[in-house]
Amino acid sequence: MPQVVKIGDNLSSSVTLSTGTPQGCVLSPMLYSLFTHDCLSCHVRIKILKFADDTTVIGLITNYDESEYRDQVNKLINWCNDNNLELNVNKTKEMIVDVRRKKSSPPLPVVIDGRTVEIVQHLKFLGSTKSSILKCELNVVNIVKKAQQRLYFLRRLRSLGLTTQFMLNCYRAVIECSDIFYHSMVWVDYTEGNAQIKQSCENCFPNHRQRPFQS
Repeated sequence: MPQVVKIGDNLSSSVTLSTGTPQGCVLSPMLYSLFTHDCLSCHVRIKILKFADDTTVIGLITNYDESEYRDQVNKLINWCNDNNLELNVNKTKEMIVDVRRKKSSPPLPVVIDGRTVEIVQHLKFLGSTKSSILKCELNVVNIVKKAQQRLYFLRRLRSLGLTTQFMLNCYRAVIECSDIFYHSMVWVDYTEGNAQIKQSCENCFPNHRQRPFQS
């Protein structure tokens, strides 16, 4: 795939990429979807979710029978090998959601090319932090921290005496239209049951359309 960089009227020389796609290329997610369209689940209770360059295997395990789940993982590994794709084991994580009151012994870990996949209690999935106990606290805490950093950035800009319209554009870019409010319909209601987290959210977003621009 030939690649060039254009800035204004200036065009760089062409470089041909023999593997992968350019980072940030608008075609990359579509090309990845086309390339992996035949990477499908073979089992009804196992789902494969693909978004951009991320692939997630989700399995419903009942009666302690993990055979379908492990078979699908092995098929995914074989598919990657057959299609010259290398799985990044360091970035691959496994999270087990067990809602039963009586827990069973921990399952055997997944092994890829002789390397054990780490089992975690939290993981980041499509921009939000998921918990093995299906709680939102950590996700909300991370969002609040991110919001505080970005609101500080807006306050620093405000001190430069920039126009209100410019500040509104910055606010919409870094707060309103960003990942801050991603999945907000899930976690906003949850904060009603947690006073500390709710207060943190209110501190970050008090009258949020005007607060960053007050003199």
